[in-house]
Amino acid sequence: MIAHFRPLLFAFLALALGLYIGKLFFYSSAVYLYVFVGIFALSFIGVFLYFAFKKSKFFQWFWHSRYRILTVFLCFGIGFGLFNISYYNMDSNFESNRYAEYYVVGKVDNSYSISEDTMHFYLADVTVTQGDNTFYPQHRFVVYVDLANVQNTSETFEISPGDTVLFRGNVYERPVFSSDYMNTYAYKNNYRHAVYADASDIVVSKGQMGVLDSVRESIRDLLNANMETDMANLAYSVLTGDDSDVSSEIMEDFQRSGIAHIIAVSGLNVAFIAILLMWPMRLMRIKERWQIPIVCIVLIFYCALCGFAVSVVRATLMYILLMIGRCFGKQADGLSSVSLAGLILLLLQPLMLFDLSFLLSFASVFAIILLMPVFQSLYKKCRFKSALDVVSMTIAAQIGTLPFLVNAFDQISIVGIVANVILVPFFGYVYMALFLIVFLSLIIPFLQYILWLIQWGLYVVSWGSNGDVNRRHINFLYRKFSIQFA
Repeated sequence: MIAHFRPLLFAFLALALGLYIGKLFFYSSAVYLYVFVGIFALSFIGVFLYFAFKKSKFFQWFWHSRYRILTVFLCFGIGFGLFNISYYNMDSNFESNRYAEYYVVGKVDNSYSISEDTMHFYLADVTVTQGDNTFYPQHRFVVYVDLANVQNTSETFEISPGDTVLFRGNVYERPVFSSDYMNTYAYKNNYRHAVYADASDIVVSKGQMGVLDSVRESIRDLLNANMETDMANLAYSVLTGDDSDVSSEIMEDFQRSGIAHIIAVSGLNVAFIAILLMWPMRLMRIKERWQIPIVCIVLIFYCALCGFAVSVVRATLMYILLMIGRCFGKQADGLSSVSLAGLILLLLQPLMLFDLSFLLSFASVFAIILLMPVFQSLYKKCRFKSALDVVSMTIAAQIGTLPFLVNAFDQISIVGIVANVILVPFFGYVYMALFLIVFLSLIIPFLQYILWLIQWGLYVVSWGSNGDVNRRHINFLYRKFSIQFA
């Protein structure tokens, strides 16, 4: 038992449990929870004393493992404390009146997104003025701009990251905590207020973009110049994780087919990039001690480019830990590596535990690590082992994420298993080609003309996810216990 004890895994689970219990204390009746915790504590003490006086083997194991068990309880306490600290530190230092108009000044902190007649972007370094009162909010603002009165947005209203904007509008609070809901989207994007303004009221002062914003805008311009709009937006999404410009029809097709994860940056992207970088370096016989830092630096830059998305950070941390282990001649343990990545992320952003993307990312990886050996033992002598590995990995990930998907959406797509098996391997080649050509085109511009060819690969993926192709896809409605045919 002791030999298979993984301290990092139990520490991660204890930290997560502490955060969850902390949430229960906030959203439930505290009286019942205090009673529950009291009964649990008394029961634990009673069992401990019983085995102590009986001098059982369990007590001997417990005594020899006391430091590990104390570490687990410490992590539970840290998780409980972090939730409470986060709760009391989430309040903004600026309380707005939704019925009043404010003058707002700030710097555009992210790429803009346009959908129909609305643009939205984030503001940092915000200053808010109303009459003689001036406020300096510590969090970002999300700004929604009405473009209905603008005839040609590309010519009459342009905005870029780094620009400073001045406008007036109504400011609405978007708190992380409310009476019955936790806004994890506001938490992970670090905004607490939303502003609604008209394009005609906004004054734009051009500024200097940062390195990451410049790279993102260059990628966006490159794709728009060489691909059709829908495919350019899809390509930008799979490269940077920004799916705000992907059409609602394409998003619906991908979600219905169960492959929406491929348009969001994830561990899949990190694996493809690592393969893409390691393969030529091995052909050039570059020593491994040089390969590892090069790949790690590129992956860290890619994390920053993607806005440090949870799944990318998790996969990057796991890769770095794996490479560190190889440098010291040790083989990394999968469960311990993903647990350490989870511990780091939760210590930095505790409330990410309640974000669906965090839960799906870690649930899928844990399921793959635990279930893949079981599946592989069933076909270890089969000739088509590589193909079956892809199927097994897909099924394992589906099993791991199933409870969270059902809880969030009340349905799952059975056809998603088949779509993942067929489209994900094909998408891997498309993604690696897209990643390579886009970033090489930033250095060697004439390579951009190859993008029209890669566009056809994206068309195939989009076509394979289309509802017309999968006309008789099956949705199992968990709560209604019925089968719906589209």
